[in-house]
Amino acid sequence: LKARAASAPFPFLLANVRETASGRPFAAPNLRPSTLVSAAGVKVGLVGVTTSRTATSTLAANFAGLAVDPLAPAIEREARRLRSDGAQVVVVLAHAGASCRRFEAPEDTASCERDAEIFDVARALPSGLVDAIVAGHTHGGVAHVVAGIPIIEAEEYGQAFGRVDLTVDRRTGAVRLRQLFRPQFFCPKGERPPACSPPDYEGAPVTPDPAVARVLAPAFAAAAARKAEPLGVE
Repeated sequence: LKARAASAPFPFLLANVRETASGRPFAAPNLRPSTLVSAAGVKVGLVGVTTSRTATSTLAANFAGLAVDPLAPAIEREARRLRSDGAQVVVVLAHAGASCRRFEAPEDTASCERDAEIFDVARALPSGLVDAIVAGHTHGGVAHVVAGIPIIEAEEYGQAFGRVDLTVDRRTGAVRLRQLFRPQFFCPKGERPPACSPPDYEGAPVTPDPAVARVLAPAFAAAAARKAEPLGVE
């Protein structure tokens, strides 16, 4: 994790993991609890957190000496700091999520799992502090509003993408409109390119980014070669 964070051209965000021996936040090169960026002239604060189940959902050896703090207090702490630094919009990037089956009514969570961690987190946050949550971890689909916060999650393995539009009043900096979109699959669920042709999105074809494809190509080739190796026959 430290090596990957150090080599990334962007910061890794993690606000709720600490070292058990010292009690201090987990430290690594290029690792921050939050960051402030500019998008279309709007100051956007980003906070990163991981699921409370991290210690039990990964190999114990990989998490030795670390502990996860509750998500909501960590988010609140960083979000307030970002607001004081001028953030007009605050978005949480959470490796914690939910899973829903229906997306017609964003306020209706009846089709979602009952014990969704990220929904409990949203309910625990002060009203108006966070403008949106991008969730993950559960490999499910979410495009719902919980406690006034729009939450998106785009299934698993890069098969789909999520979208939430935030309309910001440039004069006041306030978020005036939040619009959710259901997860958009590149192919029918269960199929993947090149076996299927991705549909158009808003009148334009969905195509791979050439730069990203070049970066991924060696890894795909190595995986294909390993998959093709015979394991032996009894």
